Amino acid sequence: MDELSSWAVNRRNLIRGVGATAVGMLAPRVLRAAESAEVIVLGAGLAGLYSAMLLEEFGFRVTLLEASDHVGGRVQTRDFGGTLHELGASDIGVMYARVLDMMRRLELERIPSSIRVRPFTYHVRGQLVRADDWAEAAANQTTGEERNIAPARMSSELLNRYNPLQELDDWLSPDFQNLDVPIADYLRQQGVSAEAIRLMGHTYNGIGMDRTSADHMGMLATVINSLALQDALEKQGMETRVQTAISMHEVAEPYIVRRANRHLERGRVVIFGAGTGNPYFTTDTAAVLRAQEIHAEILLKATKVDGVYDADPEKDPNAKFLKRINYMKVLEKQLRVMDMTAISLAMDNLLPLVVFKLIDKGNICRVVCGENIGTVITA
Repeated sequence: MDELSSWAVNRRNLIRGVGATAVGMLAPRVLRAAESAEVIVLGAGLAGLYSAMLLEEFGFRVTLLEASDHVGGRVQTRDFGGTLHELGASDIGVMYARVLDMMRRLELERIPSSIRVRPFTYHVRGQLVRADDWAEAAANQTTGEERNIAPARMSSELLNRYNPLQELDDWLSPDFQNLDVPIADYLRQQGVSAEAIRLMGHTYNGIGMDRTSADHMGMLATVINSLALQDALEKQGMETRVQTAISMHEVAEPYIVRRANRHLERGRVVIFGAGTGNPYFTTDTAAVLRAQEIHAEILLKATKVDGVYDADPEKDPNAKFLKRINYMKVLEKQLRVMDMTAISLAMDNLLPLVVFKLIDKGNICRVVCGENIGTVITA
């Protein structure tokens, strides 16, 4: 067992293994030393050292296993001239106070580096471009004034420039319901170039990010909405429960169909969040699925239009309103009032649907009371 007196191990032992192998391949003397410890920590990076220090403060006998002869961590991620250089915690700047404090507590030395990486260097279309050169760079295929906006600032600059909302509550106004479209579509309508939107996709979630990640973020957003709705309903004296398809016990119940039905039997309002818990399935599909599971008599779909039209009423002024339509017609005509998977699931289980306009005051009460508003979709 090696005592590393150069950095004042004190009660802590650090054992160097024979190469970057698993613990089972360590030398016999190392294994014997490890057997005498109550806790074995693998890796003598900052996290391993800190963990060992905390464990010792609670009275545990700790042994650190490190496969290399390097203490304090090693991050080799930058290639300069064909040589990998360390750019880990030993090369951080003075502003990283937490890491520097941890190194001081662990009595590790911070070795200054002569390597200087130019800040704000962008990698666009296979080229490395300095921020100062971006406006005139060949890789910059944006247009007009956009050429003067660096990629890292493209999202904030353009979204601020074309944001028509002055107050947070403006979003709820009927005057701005036309903004309920994907951000990329809205920016195209304002004349933003396709290249600028593409660059925003690398820094702004929702335009160019991975579908699975985006869907998971959307599910979490529905949980936020569920909690807000729960708070609003409870202030009106209604007993509510939020159940989520993704477990988060600290804020909501996990979705269990029998528990949901039991809440409903007791007169509680049950709010379902996080969709189905799976990517690639919309909240429409989740709503139909949950309606089937709780044996709902009907599913009410609140939207921004009066109901179902035979064309998009925002694009076609001659679009005809449909008071009643069957599932198959919706599928055949690809009427995008709901997700096609949701329509198919409702059709398979003969679940009636009503599509109505949410923004008109009192419409929720009217449709729940059975008034003839919106569009009815049945077999």
